[in-house]
Formats: sequence, C-alpha cells, structure tokens
Amino acid sequence: NFVGCVNDGTTDPTELADQMWSQILELGVTEVGIAIFPDFAYPIQAQVAGLIVASATDYNKTAAEPINVYEPTVLMFEMLPDTYFADHPDVQLICGLASGFVYPTMVSANRTDVILLSTGYEPDYEDPMREGIIQLETFSMTECSMYTIALMVDRLNGYTYPDMPATPEMVDVPPVMVTSGDDLDVLFAKTFVKDSDPAKIYPSLDQLLSLTMCYNPDATYAALVDAVQHMSFD
Repeated sequence: NFVGCVNDGTTDPTELADQMWSQILELGVTEVGIAIFPDFAYPIQAQVAGLIVASATDYNKTAAEPINVYEPTVLMFEMLPDTYFADHPDVQLICGLASGFVYPTMVSANRTDVILLSTGYEPDYEDPMREGIIQLETFSMTECSMYTIALMVDRLNGYTYPDMPATPEMVDVPPVMVTSGDDLDVLFAKTFVKDSDPAKIYPSLDQLLSLTMCYNPDATYAALVDAVQHMSFD
C-alpha cells in the first residue's frame, strides 16, 4: 500500500554543503568544527561534511590564511558533549546537525561567541537566530506532506494518475535555508511554524484539491511533483 513519500530535503548534498561553505568564507572564520549524526542513519550529513572538508582542502592550497576544519564529531543521537569546547578551544564556527543538539551545549559552556550553521530547525531558537549566533537553520516545509496526502486521497477513492510511475518514489523537497531575521519573518507569515492558521498554508486547500484526481479529472502526477519541488522561499 506504499504510495510514495517526500524526502526531508534533497538526496543531493551539494546545495547544503555549498551554502555552509559560502557562509564560512563570508564570515572569515578559520577554525571550523562539524557535528553530525551517524552515517548509517543520516548519510547525507556525512556527505555534506565530506564536501566541506574537500572544499577547505582545495581552498587551503592557495589561501593566505588556511581554514582548519576539524574531524567531524559523530553524535549518537545525543547532545554535543560538554567537553567539546575544552577539546576545541579555538573553534569559531560549527557546522552542526539539528541546532537542538548543539546550541544548548554552547550556552552551558558559555560559548555563544561561536557561530552555528545548523541542518535542523528549532522554532524556540528565534532569539539566537536574530542575534546572529545561529546563522543557518534548514527545514522542509510541513506542507510538503500534501504530496502523500494527495496520493492517499486518490488511492482510497479508486483514482490513479494516468502518468503515475509504476514504482512509487521518494520526491525531493527543496530545503528552506533560514539565514536571517528577515527569513524568519517570511517563515512565520507563510508556514505552520508558529501557529496552525489555515490561511497560511501553501498551497491553499483549493490548490491542493486541484492537484488530486478526486476533485480534478485533469490532474497529473507531474503537476503534483512540480508543486512539491517548488516549495521554497521563492
């Protein structure tokens, strides 16, 4: 009964790695840490870490001031250890997994001078985001679940898109890159992050229904996928 699903972000790690590397260069930091979940659970994070290390290696071949990227710290679904900053006293920036696993340790260690670029999103961390302590958080819009909902609604009512692939697939969702307070303002106005106001949903309920065969006999699978793959800030 599997009808398909959406990925949490993209299966291609390049976009996130490029975003983090560009911010590292813009910020002018030279001591960079990385914290990731285990490869068996989150292989994309390991790939992102590898691309950042590779970028630093290439950059350092000609750089006047090399960027030192530490060996990634692998967290077994637990907080960044309290010993991290004693072991890395010079760290200026951390490319981390979900901010909730890194930021609390920064606070308890009195190291909020460190910049955090995170692959996760925590609505409770609005203040450090606006203050510039956290300068990147990413998430996939909750509304992207419309993909699976549309497929289930049609299947339950006996409909199948004429262009539906024979094998159900996982569709990539563009990661939403939050890098400033202005981005937060857009986020809060257009998504379910802060409250459940149905007027904020994208696409609207009418738009979603038009993507299902139950309500629109001309609906196509291609149009549904296209809608999901354009759920970004743009």
